[in-house]
Amino acid sequence: MAQKLAAILKIQVDELRDGLLYRRCPNCGELKEINEFGLRTFKEAGDDGQDVIRNQSWCRDCRTR
Repeated sequence: MAQKLAAILKIQVDELRDGLLYRRCPNCGELKEINEFGLRTFKEAGDDGQDVIRNQSWCRDCRTR
């Protein structure tokens, strides 16, 4: 039986400053550290059936409003 590969992590960023990743929220327009965005898992969305983990597009503040 073939072993399933680990999940693929795809992170979208807009800037890298002093070793920190930043992303602009398309809703509020603010540039925030990447840790202000949650992660989503897309089951079996990779080319070989792997899970793909991506960051949310909206920041946590905008998603909770």
